[in-house]
Amino acid sequence: MLGNGSARRRTWPSRHTHIGPRLEAKVALSEHEQYVIDQMEQALSATDPRFVAHMARTRQSWRRHLRVALNVLALAAGLLLVLLGVWLVTVWVSVLGFLVVVTGLVCVIRLRTTHRR
Repeated sequence: MLGNGSARRRTWPSRHTHIGPRLEAKVALSEHEQYVIDQMEQALSATDPRFVAHMARTRQSWRRHLRVALNVLALAAGLLLVLLGVWLVTVWVSVLGFLVVVTGLVCVIRLRTTHRR
């Protein structure tokens, strides 16, 4: 415990700025240290808003890349199911694979249209 014994747990980065994948480290801070960190965050936002906006875009970009990767994985899995269904001469496996492929394509198209807005 630091200071007057009223330590709070804090995750870093703060709730105001998000940089990359969320790394959480539990750190006990005194109220004064918490106040100083909040002041530093506000000063950074006031003095360099372009940097803060860039960091927010970087996080959004990371999430978008993850979604695209998951959709590509779904497309590949769907195609494999279609091929497996053809190889096993099982209609329901092929239909399931086709539905997975269509769902993956719809998700990719939705991501592209929301990105252009």
